[in-house]
Amino acid sequence: MDAALQAKLPAKIRDAGFVRVATDVPYPPFKMYATAGGGKMTGIASAGREA
Repeated sequence: MDAALQAKLPAKIRDAGFVRVATDVPYPPFKMYATAGGGKMTGIASAGREA
């Protein structure tokens, strides 16, 4: 970790020890269906959900 960069964060984030990030990128390769009209998701977004 870069201590100088970490020191620039607001105290609330430094104290929490993590940053929560949300996004909605509804196009490949981030989020897509394995088959057209199917219900099984694939792509980067689904891989992160399973981690």
